[in-house]
Amino acid sequence: MLTKENRFGEGFLPADTKEKVLEVKDGIVTKKEVDGKVYYRARCAMSGKRFWEDEGTPFYSSISSEHYWCC
Repeated sequence: MLTKENRFGEGFLPADTKEKVLEVKDGIVTKKEVDGKVYYRARCAMSGKRFWEDEGTPFYSSISSEHYWCC
């Protein structure tokens, strides 16, 4: 399968992936849409690393929330 370089994270996306930037703050992409699904940039509460999270992820099941790590 043909691939293209993923500008937003590690690894590659399939060449036929539809990727669209939705929001940019201070020159950094903070929200994007990939094949009709919206993702936003979040920060892991434990490691501090940034990652892409599905916009519909509930707060309690997001690794960016302290609640996720405490339970």
